[in-house]
Amino acid sequence: MRVCRLAPLVLAAILAACADMQGIAPQTQPASIRQLSAGQDLSRAQSDAVQWPQQQWWKRYGDPQLDALVDRAVVGNPSLAESRARLRAATAATAAARAATGNDYSVGASFDRMRYSENVLIPPEAAGTFFWNSEVMADVSRDLDLWHREDYVVEGALDRQQAVACELQAARLALQSAVVDSYLRFALQFALRHQLQDQLADARHGLDIASQQLAAGIGTDFDVERARGEIPDLQAQRQAVDLQIELLRHQLAALAGAGPGDADALEPPQLNVQAAAALPADLPAGLLGRRPDIVARRLTVEADARDVDAARTRFYPDINLRAFAGLASIKLDSLLQANSLQAGFGPAISLPVFAGNSLRANLRGRSASYDQAVAEYNASLVDALHQVADQVSTIESLAAQIDSRQQRLDSAERTASLARDRFQAGLSNYLDVLDARRQLRAARTRLLGLRYQQMEAAVALTAALGGGFDGSSAGPRLASTAPTRRNTP
Repeated sequence: MRVCRLAPLVLAAILAACADMQGIAPQTQPASIRQLSAGQDLSRAQSDAVQWPQQQWWKRYGDPQLDALVDRAVVGNPSLAESRARLRAATAATAAARAATGNDYSVGASFDRMRYSENVLIPPEAAGTFFWNSEVMADVSRDLDLWHREDYVVEGALDRQQAVACELQAARLALQSAVVDSYLRFALQFALRHQLQDQLADARHGLDIASQQLAAGIGTDFDVERARGEIPDLQAQRQAVDLQIELLRHQLAALAGAGPGDADALEPPQLNVQAAAALPADLPAGLLGRRPDIVARRLTVEADARDVDAARTRFYPDINLRAFAGLASIKLDSLLQANSLQAGFGPAISLPVFAGNSLRANLRGRSASYDQAVAEYNASLVDALHQVADQVSTIESLAAQIDSRQQRLDSAERTASLARDRFQAGLSNYLDVLDARRQLRAARTRLLGLRYQQMEAAVALTAALGGGFDGSSAGPRLASTAPTRRNTP
């Protein structure tokens, strides 16, 4: 009965010992991507028949040389090696957080030679003389963790580990996209070089004809100089293209983590690509689990939420149970005797009432970190939709431009055919044929550039859609749709 009467008083005393955290809490909330309007461009481009990108999406180009470059880059690029090291560090931090839970065990021994004071409570025979102070002790303690602080710490460490794993996936996707984008530009330069070779051949042929006509008295010096002046310009263009090819070789080698000479053996690319602007039907909601950077941001929010929860638990009293047993003696020869046994057991109660200022400062800092993480997560949602919309609009615009340029190319082909027919009928000279062919090749070059721009936009769109990443296969933490924050009691 006496214990029952004292229990409310003890409980009241414990609650009174709690530090005050009133008014300290996070001030922002994670946004919902469903609140963001997809816009007409994205809605129009969505299709039930379109799937999200596959993990090895670059293989749709059908170029084994590109496949090998991407594989080498993923293995050898230094930036990915750094990300892998960060993941190992995060994994170790999670293991350390888990190891800190449960019972704490320690075993120790000490042997000190010391002179004992004559003015303290010790055996008379030891006072004022030197003796061995010997001790062998085993100690075990257990924090009852009444408010689940250890759980929050472990959950936060695991969230950060998974966030770093997603950041590694985001870095891998960025590297893969960079390799494919550089390879597309590499292919474009070879195509332009081929066009310039044909133009140079036509220009030299035109100069020969103009010279022959001048010698026959049916041409002019103007025609000869006009034909001759075109050749240095085309040679300069070819030299510029050759430079771009070499620079792109160096870039591809660097992306693979190799020296510049490693790409000397690269052959002209053989690509088979059709760019498409259609999107999966579950956009934009599907981006939450398909973009590794968004998932990483979301897990960071979760980790910071657990930090806030753990910081709140520090405002409450805590109890630690400790037990110890061992041998202690001021005489070394009696250390192992039964009467040297020393043991104890008891609770230690932590009352944080006098640490309120530091606890409040810590909670404010954790809450501010949570708000910062939420702001970065919300910004990542907006940026993700922005990137997808940009690439869809770019691909659609380029498709319209390609259609117009194709009409111009068809017209140039008809003009070149008519010029050839007129020359064969004796109605014009061969310079008119060469001029028509020059216009035809210019039209082909412009159309070629637009097609490669469309291919590059398709690469960017694939990256904006997550490049085959699927967070739902990595566990419930990655599969959840929005960050959450629990409140401690």
